[in-house]
Amino acid sequence: MIKILHAHVLTLGVRQERLLAEPVAVRPQEKHVTLLAELATTYSEIKTFVELLDRQARQIDANLAASKLQHPSPSLILSLPKKCPIDEESVVETLRRLSELVVYGDQNDDDLLSSSGSPDPSLDEPTQGLFEFFCEKNCLMLLVDVVTGRALSNTEPSSQLYLPPVSVSLQTIQTISIIILNVKRPTSLYYLLSNNYINELIDFPLTKYQTASLQPAPSSSTSTTTPSSAFSRLPEAFVSELTTQFVTFLKSLSGRMDADTVGFFLTYPASTSDVKYHTHDTSIPPDSVKFPLYSRALEFCGASSDPFVRVTAMNICLNTLKLSTSANLPTRDKLAIAIFSCRKSRAESLVIPVCSQLVRYTSLINEQITKNFAANDAYNAELSMKRELENLATHSKLNKLLHADDSPVVTGGKGGGGGGGGDSSS
Repeated sequence: MIKILHAHVLTLGVRQERLLAEPVAVRPQEKHVTLLAELATTYSEIKTFVELLDRQARQIDANLAASKLQHPSPSLILSLPKKCPIDEESVVETLRRLSELVVYGDQNDDDLLSSSGSPDPSLDEPTQGLFEFFCEKNCLMLLVDVVTGRALSNTEPSSQLYLPPVSVSLQTIQTISIIILNVKRPTSLYYLLSNNYINELIDFPLTKYQTASLQPAPSSSTSTTTPSSAFSRLPEAFVSELTTQFVTFLKSLSGRMDADTVGFFLTYPASTSDVKYHTHDTSIPPDSVKFPLYSRALEFCGASSDPFVRVTAMNICLNTLKLSTSANLPTRDKLAIAIFSCRKSRAESLVIPVCSQLVRYTSLINEQITKNFAANDAYNAELSMKRELENLATHSKLNKLLHADDSPVVTGGKGGGGGGGGDSSS
């Protein structure tokens, strides 16, 4: 059944490319029905993948319980058997296509539904848009549950957390980022931000992946007991890539934050949520306002973070502070952002890494200048020594020439005198 669904996805993908190349006015009803069917098939494949991983997690629990072994770590990254009819690459492609279909539906559902006049009676009249199907199936919750591992772990309280493969987590975060960043209709954006799923993903600690163990891929679907020594750690390169993608997701959220949507990112105390504050009102307790996006971005501003991650996180914080000066922002939100961001610990988290980098680069510059001066002094000393040696050599040559001019010169006067005598005697 899974092979049939996967083949159907590939077939509909080719058909989608052909249909998207045609004008909307040609066959809008058929196009809409086809894209809706592909979205449904894509959703079914993601659900099937999650069910397979969940079955794998339960099998690991059973194997470890039978062998009386403990879990190798608090979190475990799952992998499917090699002979499984579905693999990670196909799921990654399905997640990528899901973002394309949802964004296309958000931007074109109104046109497709309004122009679906009944050109072909054999086709059912489309009454549901692509984005509406995405909302009805609660796909956003499913995507968030996949990344956080909630869709794979048992509901009973347990210290073990099961996580999907890293490639799937990366693509899932990227899919959510693409959808949030590219939806055009305000109602679509409000739906994505109004649920608490985005805040759950923001608050999810990536250390779960960093401290997780890798489950060795089973060679078959048969149940085999895997010793705890066979589990290995996730390579640091994958953790770094996941962190980069997560910070990009935070940046996509900050890019959609404005005077109309900032209320979805701020959480006020329940007892004062309806109170209107003035500019100089200090009645909001400093610990009562919550700003998950800003708090999470501050965690990546440390000097030990990757340069790209650190710069991106600082841009998120600075853009948020810049937003608080907007004239269109309500005074209540301005005050909440100011109270939250100006807390001593948060101000230090933003300023100290910048100052540390300034001190570091200033030290490097001073060290380089010192090296340059030392090299220049050495060069000048060598040049001075060379000139002194050249002067000594020149002085020696001049002395030799002067001594050569002062020495007596033999001119042959003796022979000349004899000749003169011969002349006189004759």
